[in-house]
Amino acid sequence: MKNIHSDTFIGMVMLLVSAYFYSLTTAMPEGPAVFPKLILLILMALSLVIMSQGLIASYQAKLKGHDVERYFQKIRGPATIYVALCLYVALIEVLGFFAASTIASAFFMAFFGIRSYTRILMVLTGINVFIYLLFVWQLKIALPSGMLI
Repeated sequence: MKNIHSDTFIGMVMLLVSAYFYSLTTAMPEGPAVFPKLILLILMALSLVIMSQGLIASYQAKLKGHDVERYFQKIRGPATIYVALCLYVALIEVLGFFAASTIASAFFMAFFGIRSYTRILMVLTGINVFIYLLFVWQLKIALPSGMLI
């Protein structure tokens, strides 16, 4: 496992996710399902390319006697962002758009190194006021309010 290139894992995950979403398109009507199926087939093909490049890189590293870079140390940042975004999407349904966006924005600002609480508070206030005035008040778009509110 430790001598497998990270592209192998990334391609495998992309292939599994694409296959899952492709299976969901079978429930769609025939006409509207054409475009998602096409995009997902292209994504699956590209996933296979990435996975095969990772396998080739692993094989070449093994032939040369080199160790492949540590996989989890290499993708710790992107994996953290991905998990945080998934939690953000789930929190929108529970807490509502504004509360979930505030929590997610505060997390991302702290994750990317902004440590000033005043700056974080000012940015969060500005973002929420701007989104509310533009989308809710001016454009009359109903943003999710969540189950708790």
